[in-house]
Amino acid sequence: MGQIVGLFGTRGALKIRSETRPRENLFEYPWFIEQRDGWHAYQLGDHRPHQNLFVVELAGVSDRETAASLMKCDIGVKRADLPAPLPGEIYWADLIGVRVLNEQDVDLGVIAQVSNNGAHDVLRLKAGDGRERLIPFVRDHFVLDIDLAKQRLRVDWHPDD
Repeated sequence: MGQIVGLFGTRGALKIRSETRPRENLFEYPWFIEQRDGWHAYQLGDHRPHQNLFVVELAGVSDRETAASLMKCDIGVKRADLPAPLPGEIYWADLIGVRVLNEQDVDLGVIAQVSNNGAHDVLRLKAGDGRERLIPFVRDHFVLDIDLAKQRLRVDWHPDD
């Protein structure tokens, strides 16, 4: 749902990048932060927009050293807390692990990550041979069909790209 991308000040405030739409939706749910030893619940304190990020205070994080230990950690929420996606919508998390095939049934790999480059969402695939591919998540142009029940996504993409 987001990531801790920076420190703000000396009292433990954090800079957060939200991957939700709208970006403020990140603050609608209880947070879990993925650390080396697993996911940990955090109580959200004050938060405010700052440039294209947010500055956030978390309960129990009151100094810069503690805040620094959370750098580059992912922010998640419980799936049960999220509303069901509307028709035609999909959660990025539902795409992770989905196999991607092109129109000629060439296996291009599985989706390892979904991100946004500002213009559109991007699928990062990992193939069995270790190769990575980036494919724009543009429906009806590159992304032709999504079948979550079969864990398959079909794309218009050449295997050498």
